[in-house]
Amino acid sequence: MGFRPAQQERLLHRAARARQIYLASKVFNLWADRTALRLEREAVARRHMIRFRCFRGWSEVPSSKLPAADNLRVATAVQKLRRAVMHQEEQLSLAASAIARTYHVNLARRVFERWICRVAEHALRHKLASWSVRHWRTLRAAA
Repeated sequence: MGFRPAQQERLLHRAARARQIYLASKVFNLWADRTALRLEREAVARRHMIRFRCFRGWSEVPSSKLPAADNLRVATAVQKLRRAVMHQEEQLSLAASAIARTYHVNLARRVFERWICRVAEHALRHKLASWSVRHWRTLRAAA
């Protein structure tokens, strides 16, 4: 199955164009990956520099010269502790309510089981008593 020269030329041109597009996209993707990595590194470095400039002074300045920074640091620590205590109290409250609920459910279950046992004992006694009376009557009638 041979191609005419015009068709063959067109197919070769299309194949060359497809290869050019493939190579261009490969180069572009490589450039995009490297650029994204570089931008990410720059953003991390920028954040680090901002933290270093803004917060380093608070930790290195003596407390007598800058009490406001000490107060801010202490206030932040107190807020964190308060949040932690509130969270723990909430968790303890939830646990206590779950324990109380379980206790009441188990208590109700035990009471119900005792009641069922008493009803069953009463029914059995009644059945045995009626059986005994019938048995006694049949023995008496046979004698």
